[in-house]
Amino acid sequence: MRVLLVTVGTAGDIFPFLAVGRGLKDRGHRVAVITHTAYGDWVLRAGLEFIDLDDAEPHRRMVEHPAFASPIRSPVATAGWVVDSMRRQYRKIEENFVEGETVLVSLVIAFGARVFQEARGAPHWSALISPMALRSRLRPSKMPFGWWPEWTPGFVNRIIYRAIDAVGIDRALGGINTFRRELGLRPVSRFLHEWWQSPSGILGLFPHWFCEPIPSDWPSQLRMTGFPLYDAAEGVPLDPVIEQFLSEGAKPAVVTGGSWLRDRRFFESAVAGCRRAGLRCIVQTPFRELLPERLPDNVVHIRYVPFGAIMPRAAALVHHGGVGTLSQALAAGIPQVVIPQNFDQRDNAARLVRLGAAAWPANGHARPAVIARSLITLLESPTTQAVCKALADHTRTDAVNAACRTLECHATPMTGSC
Repeated sequence: MRVLLVTVGTAGDIFPFLAVGRGLKDRGHRVAVITHTAYGDWVLRAGLEFIDLDDAEPHRRMVEHPAFASPIRSPVATAGWVVDSMRRQYRKIEENFVEGETVLVSLVIAFGARVFQEARGAPHWSALISPMALRSRLRPSKMPFGWWPEWTPGFVNRIIYRAIDAVGIDRALGGINTFRRELGLRPVSRFLHEWWQSPSGILGLFPHWFCEPIPSDWPSQLRMTGFPLYDAAEGVPLDPVIEQFLSEGAKPAVVTGGSWLRDRRFFESAVAGCRRAGLRCIVQTPFRELLPERLPDNVVHIRYVPFGAIMPRAAALVHHGGVGTLSQALAAGIPQVVIPQNFDQRDNAARLVRLGAAAWPANGHARPAVIARSLITLLESPTTQAVCKALADHTRTDAVNAACRTLECHATPMTGSC
């Protein structure tokens, strides 16, 4: 079976596909990844074929756009970028698709694959890296732009979803129908209600205990597999500076905003909060300019570090709420302080708090004293420590092979029956 994995966005959107892609290759399938130029080296390092979606400029413009970090402005800005990328995705799929041999697996916002499925009848599975993409009238996710009370009645939730689609989403994604008309396809409405998810199958790349299933409210074709943990530098020795820092003192806190967050105040507050809590600190960000030129002796910076190697040697994590980051902390069994910024991060924070593994002191920014109190409370709580240990055991399951088996069993008749 030849598998084309199509994914766009930030590192957190790429890594789960590299994990699944490598698993499929180990099981004897031919795997190619269609994604941004910026991630080509990561794809090749994973031993997979790389198909370049674009030059570096479109991706750079997206992650550096001022609206990208705003919960209010980012949906429209991101929608425009996603629609523009859709045509390039479609062309790359068309160039590499072999009838009767190829299966498509795409991030749910990689709309080019979904349109190709309809235009060509191609086998296709959507993939969700976090639960927020699942709309529920019974238990709605936490939206990036505000609070959605859990007690809201189901009929009201339906009205809210419909209003969100009519007022904002369908207008922002209108270019999808323009492209569909060019291909001879009928227009659709309410793109994010049902259309964006493949009717053939949906991979939920997260475990059921992180997001309790709602059979009466969710797509019947959804299959949850667990977190497919992956590090781009897997197997590469730690930077000697980090290794020395870890070896010469108590376990530190790790502070990160992922691969895209460029908010100086986030890092200043997080580092100050860790120091107030009496913790040494490792700061991971590719943007060194966000930090003071001279760091205190008990703080060290690194542009990239494999979380799978460093988290088990850390005391706690302070981060933005990305699902790839939080899953590594869950696997390491350490508590988390989440300061959500955008996208699915509020919803992820709420789920971690509900599990008892994290504190959510604020959105966007939190004062150092508040972060310090959260860290101290988590680290001194026997209950939190026990919960984190139990969740670590649940997280370290073979999610990659579960995803691979699901695709082999259901993606296409070519691979035989389960």
